[in-house]
Amino acid sequence: MYEFPQKVTDMVEDTADLLSNALGKPDTVAPSGRPQPVQKTAYLITFNPRIPSEGNKGLIEVMGWKNPEELAAQYIADLREVSGGYANYSVVKRDVVDSFPAKVDGFVYDPDKFVVSWHSKGKDGGGFHTPDWNRLPQIGGAIQYYSPD
Repeated sequence: MYEFPQKVTDMVEDTADLLSNALGKPDTVAPSGRPQPVQKTAYLITFNPRIPSEGNKGLIEVMGWKNPEELAAQYIADLREVSGGYANYSVVKRDVVDSFPAKVDGFVYDPDKFVVSWHSKGKDGGGFHTPDWNRLPQIGGAIQYYSPD
């Protein structure tokens, strides 16, 4: 039988914990037998370091990625739709961070080297750092967390 690597198991458990904490258990049940909708708040953190070799444009612009605000709004709408109106989120705080978050081992990407790695897809001396995942407590080192609930 195949065993998942510990990092995959940890990531799945972390995600399950985040979802459980975000949605929680319904406090009340409507007469229809459906749980009462919940109103939850979210903190949107956008990591968008400036890239010196690209005239200090933000990573999102340099890479041609989608607008995080629009993506968050669509995700919130999707959650509301697929939950049948149960999960209702609103973004109450936003931060744009001019750096990369630290990896679990403390590694932080250099902005220019990250772009080179991305474009080379790991070829020609490029490549990505291993381990290539983050944990929220380490991200919090540079950010003051906000908990309106």
